[in-house]
Formats: sequence, C-alpha cells, structure tokens
Amino acid sequence: MTLSPTTALLDLRTPPAYQSGHHLNASHLPFAALIMRRHELPPPGTPLRVLHDDAADLTIAVSQLQDWSYPVVSALLVDAERLAHWRQSGELVTGQSSERLWQANGALELALPRWSHPAQPASGPARALDLACGSGRDALLLAMHGYDVLAIDHKVDALARLKASASALQLVIHTRCCDLEDPAFALADAAFDLVTIARYLHRPLLPRLRDWLAPGGLLVYETFARGAERFSGPKRAEYLLEQGELSALFADWSILLAQVVSLADGRPVQQFVARRPLS
Repeated sequence: MTLSPTTALLDLRTPPAYQSGHHLNASHLPFAALIMRRHELPPPGTPLRVLHDDAADLTIAVSQLQDWSYPVVSALLVDAERLAHWRQSGELVTGQSSERLWQANGALELALPRWSHPAQPASGPARALDLACGSGRDALLLAMHGYDVLAIDHKVDALARLKASASALQLVIHTRCCDLEDPAFALADAAFDLVTIARYLHRPLLPRLRDWLAPGGLLVYETFARGAERFSGPKRAEYLLEQGELSALFADWSILLAQVVSLADGRPVQQFVARRPLS
C-alpha cells in the first residue's frame, strides 16, 4: 500500500486484532473509542485511508470522519487476504506500535527536541505542567518524553478524554479540574521543569509563571496574537498577545524562541520559549 506524505492510514480494529498484525504505517484508534479520542486524529482536512474488519462499523466511521471534515480516500476491509498481502510485501508488523497522527502545540513540538532536558531516572523524572490542557495533546507528548505531567483544565469532559488517551497509550498523567481564573487558584507543588500553555491567555497568570518554574526551567507558550480578530477570532483584546509582550515580561530570562506564525486559516499565533535563570 503506497501512501502519500499527506495521507494518514487509520486502523479502527480492536486492540487485540491490531496487535496481532497491522500495516507498518498504520495509526491505531479503535472504532469504539473514535469519539472519545477524536483529539488523536490529525488536523481536519487531512486525507485518510480507513481500515476495519467490520463492514458495518467501517461505514459508520467513514460517515463520522467526513462529518468532521476528513476526506476519506478509501475504506478498506482487513481480511485474511489483505493481511497475507502485507506479510508478503514486508509491510505487516505486530505489537502496539502506532504512528502518531496528532500534533501538540507548535512551540512545544519545536522546544522538546531542542531545549528540553528531562532529568535522568536516577534523579527522578522531570516535572511538567500543562495549563488549560484541554483534551491534553501537549500533556500526552510530554509524558511520551518522560515527564511527570500535571494537566489542569476547568472542563471535566476534556480531562476525561485526556485520561482515556493516556490509559490507551499506557501513560501516567495527573489531572486537576479547576478554574485557572479563580483568584484562589494556587499550586502548592510548584517548581516545575517545564510549563506549557496553548491557545489560552489570562494575563493575571503570567507573573505567577515565574514562581511555578524551577530555576533553569522552560516556559513554552503558544497563543493567538493581535490580528487574529480579523479572521475567526478570538476577537477580544484580552485574549490576544501584543507584539513583543512576552519578550518584555520575561526580558531577564533566556529567550530561545519568539516568533509569530500563521495557522492554516490565517490566524496569527505567537510562539514563545524562554528559560528561567539558574539563580
């Protein structure tokens, strides 16, 4: 099976069926968990080739994915003949390996391979904080990189989706449901090695990030910049970063990245990465 670089191969079979044999380029998302773990899909608009061993469920899944704005290039039944073909062509593998379709926030995807230095196992895992985590793609990626993660959001359903993904991916992520904009919000267990925030801005929290990051810790921030109001929003100034705002606020830190990029829909977002001084 030849896939273009922009086409994703999504296998919807049960975990035992997938693990017993699947295409080496496949990503696994069981049909039964498709809605709960929707955040593990690639960005809408990504072409998909969908696989399942149940024809009725395959039809339902294709309809659902199309409703979510995914072009379905093909819907294929996985039967003994297809598995034999993959085996003959050297494309059949076993186990839980699965291609990651989803992306974390762009600043975090850039920062982890460049500037993140988790502690060695002997000294304990590095600690990460994901504020306003939503369904938790950033938290999942941090856990995959060996961090001990605390993910916080005010939406119970979003945290439930994160927990479902963490369990399926065999990751341990601590969650906390609370209102970040409540003046009483506090973190007694501060001193994180990395703090990340994406698509969220509440300016009263910004000075407190200094207290929550350990010396040498990394701040990774990505959210909408002034100019997004000309597109689909957010429209209100309190949700939009001004040019150079974070660089000025953290001018005494080592600023590793400060740039504005555009999303596919044209909205500008600021990507900011800075390291707290050691002393």
